[in-house]
This record gives sequence, structure tokens and C-alpha cells, in this order.
Amino acid sequence: MLSRGQLGEKLALKKLQSEGYRILGKNFRCRFGEIDIIAVDKNVLVFVEVKLRIGDEYGKAKTAVSRQKIRKIKTTGAFFMLTNSQFREQRVDLVAIDIEPKSKRVSIELIKNIDNIW
Repeated sequence: MLSRGQLGEKLALKKLQSEGYRILGKNFRCRFGEIDIIAVDKNVLVFVEVKLRIGDEYGKAKTAVSRQKIRKIKTTGAFFMLTNSQFREQRVDLVAIDIEPKSKRVSIELIKNIDNIW
């Protein structure tokens, strides 16, 4: 059985690939933080945060990313860019996954450039 994190990652990867993203890596870690998925969308390097919520006890998945978390992803992404300088542009996207526990209905939303929503 998949853990909650593994389930979210699997659903996110499927969504990103269906949108034409090329996956470069998963779970990139360094001393600054972690990036769930690193991908390429056209010629843009994308750092993807994955949020999964089962039920709405803690709110919807897309509201769970703070400004501080986005900054941390960008700092971690800047470290990643030191060894991957072939990309001129980068951004942070969010895959928000909400699962209704009773009906098992799954909603997956890709929000591009979440830095601009704050």
C-alpha cells in the first residue's frame, strides 16, 4: 500500500506528464530544503510542490502552501541551478490534490507559477 506522500507524488507525476512536462527528478534535498518534483515545461525549469489533502479538515490542498514555503523552494531551487545552469527561466508550480474520503472522488489541479498568487 502506498503512503500518503507516495500517492500524492504518483498522482502528481501522472498529471504533469499528461500536461507535457518532462520529469528530471523527485525528492531533491539539500541543506536548504526539499523539492518534491523537478521538471521541464517547454524550456522552463519547474520546481513542483505537491500537496495532498484527504477530506477538508485542514482545508483544501491549494491553500496549504505559505509564502515562506515558496521562498524555501526557490532557495533550494537556486542551489539546484548551480549545477544545472542550462536553464535561463525557472518557476514554482503546485499540484494540489484533494480526495473526498467517502466518495473517493479525486480532484487534481495544476497551478503554474504559484509565486504570482501571493
